[in-house]
Amino acid sequence: MNFKLIIGLGNPGDKYTNTYHNVGFWAIDYFIANYGIFDPQNPLLKANWIKPSLKNFEFVKTDKIIFAKLLGFMNNSGKAAQEAIKYFRLKPKDILIIHDDSDIYIGNYKFSFDRGAAGHHGIENIVKMLKTENFWRLRIGIRPPQTTTDPTQTNADKIPRESAINRKIRVNPRLKAGEFVLKNITAARQKTFQMIFGDAAKKIKDLQIKR
Repeated sequence: MNFKLIIGLGNPGDKYTNTYHNVGFWAIDYFIANYGIFDPQNPLLKANWIKPSLKNFEFVKTDKIIFAKLLGFMNNSGKAAQEAIKYFRLKPKDILIIHDDSDIYIGNYKFSFDRGAAGHHGIENIVKMLKTENFWRLRIGIRPPQTTTDPTQTNADKIPRESAINRKIRVNPRLKAGEFVLKNITAARQKTFQMIFGDAAKKIKDLQIKR
């Protein structure tokens, strides 16, 4: 696989900045701030965001990868994703979309390809607009551990950490995403996500096909 465009999903506005639903945006920010993971020869990447005229996305371009954020609301991500793919003259199989997943426990992530949206409305809209599921996804787990009823108050050291990629995880019946995806996240939990982003970035680099 050769990811040419990595897209983060989220919601615009300060109200959503620190919510679970915005982990796609956080991942993009982390990848840019820690670009040396992807390119050790050029570790310092200045985040010069470019927003094409009349387009609903912004991006930072490197010699290896384009990082982008879709600027509309999550459930209407399809049009912006379509715009980005056309703008860079890519095919859906060339992109990796990063988003939250309430079926995966916090501390875990999965790479998926050509897979259904499983109830994620942002992905549903992207599939609808692209007319295909033939793209890569990095699904970041936001499902709270069973040991707590308040996902924002769990200490990072209590979160089960899984290093295996695409591990099958047994879960309870689907939680209502609206119950927690828009909650603000504690600093301790943010550190856990940073660990996940770092691990995922190394995996992305390993999976990239040398041009």
